[in-house]
Amino acid sequence: MYPAIKQALDALRATLAEASGFDPGVSQRRFRISIPHPMGPFYSLAVRAAVAAAAPSVVIMFDTVSRPVDLEENVRDGVVDVVIDWLPVQLDPFVNRKLFDDRLVLLARSGHLSIGMGLTMEELLKAELVTIHHRREIEYEPAAIGELRKLGMRVAVHVSELLEIPTLVASTDLVGVFAASMGPLMEQRLGLQVLPIPLDLPSVPIYMIWHETRRHDPAHRSQKRSVEGC
Repeated sequence: MYPAIKQALDALRATLAEASGFDPGVSQRRFRISIPHPMGPFYSLAVRAAVAAAAPSVVIMFDTVSRPVDLEENVRDGVVDVVIDWLPVQLDPFVNRKLFDDRLVLLARSGHLSIGMGLTMEELLKAELVTIHHRREIEYEPAAIGELRKLGMRVAVHVSELLEIPTLVASTDLVGVFAASMGPLMEQRLGLQVLPIPLDLPSVPIYMIWHETRRHDPAHRSQKRSVEGC
């Protein structure tokens, strides 16, 4: 129990020390942000740069593991300060604020023999896919992913983390379903094709999540503004 208790006590000490106000220029607070959304590692760099410019002594730690089983408990207990994910926390008193709407696209390697400018629905149903294991029960999936599953597409490989998908796609003829917000990076860094899905799917909301008990913490409010700005 010691690590969790120590983190909670450290957070309490820092909060009490800043009871008279939060001065980002001198604060030495430590924050932990969970970003299992596939852009997590890239968002973390932008958040770190934004915080460093205003609060050089504040320490930001990032968790990019896909939806840890104890996430809600860690947010409630103050071990994790803020979460960015496409799965909201459907419990009280958690706050879910939508940051933006993402959408799903297809990834394929450049030079893929059976893919030109895109895939028809018939071609998509014949393609072999790489996709992620279920992170939660079906009812917690974004609606767009649920609709894709209903099509009965051929899944050749299941992986644990979303960022494993482009790696496999780049070196095989597998096709991946991915987030459009990462499309430009996949094209520029890995040379992948980003293709539309031949189906009208709902958007995938991306949320920032925190616990209601942090509402009156000025440092926590400042941290959320930094995340929103990125």
